[in-house]
Parts: sequence; structure tokens; C-alpha cells
Amino acid sequence: MKPTSKQWKLKDACAVLGISAKELQNLVQLRVVEPERRGKLCVFDGRRLMQARVALYLRETLGMSSEVMARFVRALPDGLRGGARTGVRFRSSAAGEVRALEVSIPVGALALEVEMGIRRVEQESNGPRGRARAGWRAEMMRALGDAGRELGAVSTEQARQAARSERKRRALPEVTLVGPETRKTA
Repeated sequence: MKPTSKQWKLKDACAVLGISAKELQNLVQLRVVEPERRGKLCVFDGRRLMQARVALYLRETLGMSSEVMARFVRALPDGLRGGARTGVRFRSSAAGEVRALEVSIPVGALALEVEMGIRRVEQESNGPRGRARAGWRAEMMRALGDAGRELGAVSTEQARQAARSERKRRALPEVTLVGPETRKTA
């Protein structure tokens, strides 16, 4: 990720990461990510955005607890850049354990996702606060009508079943055996 002095409020940081405000607030409350505080306001810089993205990756792929996620996030090296590193490998073991768990995180790909999110948010304009744009209601109704025509004759029950099956599909992360462990002896 390119070093930048730009900072984002919680709402904008959520837009960059593509998550809900509740998810990011949970990461902050559980001290997985510790943004700068300005009064009651949380402000995220590029490093904190990257930490949040790595934490989300660990939760999505491994289902890690927040305490373990926080340890991994704190162990991240400073100055992560998409081009400089393609991945970071961690080794973790419980106290007194001989065998260690190795986790490889594709930091380069995650940094690229964050950079693309930043570009997307910077290009989108929220527009001035106050009055709604002229014709927004007709535009919204037109978009909803188009979506309804694309769906065709989908019943409410079919929509519910599709939503349930999608939730079940996302529920458990996929775990794959990479290969057998090899030991080298001298």
C-alpha cells in the first residue's frame, strides 16, 4: 500500500473495506484494530485499514477468535505495500507446544483490495448534505422495475430459499490439505 497521510472516518473506512459499520466497530471494540481517536470519533489511516483487512481475512478464512486475530494484526510489519510483499508468514504455537501453526497471509493481494477501495471511495461523491437530487425517486423506481423484470416470475419462497442456501454456502470456511509434512534430517 502506498504510504499516505489521508485519514478516513468510520463510515468512509467501511466503504473502503466493503463492510458494515457494525463489523468495523466490533473490530475496534475488541481491540483488534486500534484507530486514532479524536474525541469520540475513530479515524483510520492506511495502516489501520490494512490491519482491519487482514483481520477480516483471518476471520473469513480461519474463523479466528478476536483475541488471536489481534495478536496476528499486532505482529504485522510496518510499511506493508502491495508490490513490496506478496505474502507474510506467521508461526504460532501454544506455550510449551513443540508443533507450531503456520499461517500465510497474501498481504499484497489484500493491500491491492484496500487501494482499490480507497480509489472507489475517493471517486464516489456523496454530494452535498441537504436536499435530495432532483428526480432521484423516479430513477430509483426505474431501477427497481428493471431489477424486477430481470428476475421474472420468482416467488417469495424461491427468493427465501436462494437467500438461505447462499447463507449456508458462506457459513463455513473451506479448509484444504496442501500436502504431507516433510521432515529433513541432517
